Amino acid sequence: MKKREKIIRETRELIKQLKKFNLPKGRFLIYGSGVLGIRGLREMNDLDVIVEASFYKKLLKKYREYLKENPKALANNGRTIKIGRFELGVSPPYLNFKKAKKEADVFFGIKFVSLRDLIFCKKKMKRKKDLRDIQIIKKFVEGLKIFPKKSKKGVFLVVKDEKKTVGICFLRAENEVGELKISIKKEYRGIGLGKRLLREALKRAKKELKLKILRVFLSPKDKISQDFFQKFGFKKVAKVSKKSKKEGKFSREILMIKKL
Repeated sequence: MKKREKIIRETRELIKQLKKFNLPKGRFLIYGSGVLGIRGLREMNDLDVIVEASFYKKLLKKYREYLKENPKALANNGRTIKIGRFELGVSPPYLNFKKAKKEADVFFGIKFVSLRDLIFCKKKMKRKKDLRDIQIIKKFVEGLKIFPKKSKKGVFLVVKDEKKTVGICFLRAENEVGELKISIKKEYRGIGLGKRLLREALKRAKKELKLKILRVFLSPKDKISQDFFQKFGFKKVAKVSKKSKKEGKFSREILMIKKL
């Protein structure tokens, strides 16, 4: 825990120093080891900052004199400017910058590429250090603790990163039918945590609650969740009208079921 806190402090310090570059908000994302550093997952030597190609051209003009005096500062075939512990570079060609910006995680007012997008990029690059970082993320997810809490209506599964709750799964049981709800904090999505939760829920649904059918209700627009549950054997059976407890309104939802 102390090591993680130390790494996070060092990353925050670099973030503070980044302000001297006066980069406009919305025009850059923290990338690479910074995404891991802000979570305390591994130490970092420098801070990678990515921008769109059009904005990178402006940076080349801005640091023209600096690059004349320090020609080696222009790296990666001219796609990266190195200044101290900072690397200002063009967004990788296989990363949709606008989409990544929209799905970015925010720490201390700065946008970071999501872990999901970072894993995607590192799988594309396939360097030794990229594969090592993927394993670090995988080990981190596997190390998150799941705490079960039983209730009269079923079972709660709570995932914690140290003291912070980062995911919840509620398995409500009625006779031999169960209903499943999973919620994961934004910055912990796309890294395999949902799979861990669902596997644990399926195991408890069958062994503890003796359920024979498990169902889940999803928004018709939520294709990602639909695909996710299909991979675990859930099948779409109907479109139904379901009343929201919060708003009291009816909405159309996809009903998916799995026989246990």
